[in-house]
Amino acid sequence: MNELNLFPVNEMNTQIDKLSIPAIINGSVGYYYVDLDKIFYLESNSNRTVIHKERDEQIKETEIEATKTLLYFENELRGKPFLRIHNSFIINVQKLVKYNKRTKKVTLLDGTKIDVSRSKKDIFGDSKIEKYPIPIFEEFIYIDLKSILYLEAHFDRTEFHLLGSPPITSSKNIGFFEKSLADKPFFRIHNSYIISLTKVIKYFRGSSKVTENVGSSSGYAVLNTGKGLPVSANKKDDFLKYFR
Repeated sequence: MNELNLFPVNEMNTQIDKLSIPAIINGSVGYYYVDLDKIFYLESNSNRTVIHKERDEQIKETEIEATKTLLYFENELRGKPFLRIHNSFIINVQKLVKYNKRTKKVTLLDGTKIDVSRSKKDIFGDSKIEKYPIPIFEEFIYIDLKSILYLEAHFDRTEFHLLGSPPITSSKNIGFFEKSLADKPFFRIHNSYIISLTKVIKYFRGSSKVTENVGSSSGYAVLNTGKGLPVSANKKDDFLKYFR
């Protein structure tokens, strides 16, 4: 008879995006298996941990009390988009919406506000946070880079135009973001615009083929939304290199 080899729990977690949660289920010791993207945060409760999650059809509970400590889960989630921001809390970085430097609190997608330990405040400049921080005075708003269409200069501020969401205005100028995004797929095509190169679908010279939302200057990049943005003459050659 052939043997059936099962993954150890920690190896299995590297294969699929679920967290195995040891818990008491109907009076017996068992496991919940929760999709990582359903988890908002984990909270220490003495020698146990409460997992706060979205309600779904498979596991309707929004809170699951695990029989393991927060340190156990910190080790289980190593290499995943989770950060320990306090002795009592681990958050899902994908659910991070904003961080307030003055109050030292983060806000998650479900509206939960959580304190950040003073010793942990520097992690918000860490590359582990895959979302992009937009500074707005004392706060950082976190967004997915892939949601950015383009950035537009407004004097000493910058407006982020996003896919499917209202624009966000930062308190920093566009030069700040030109440096910040230098290693990302973005390019400053004009004094007033930084464009997401992944959203570009065409470029043309002259005004004979101008489409809706595009003016009549010498060169234009058109986004996948149909929005056209001017490309300065001194930026054209460097911009076109990305598509050759």
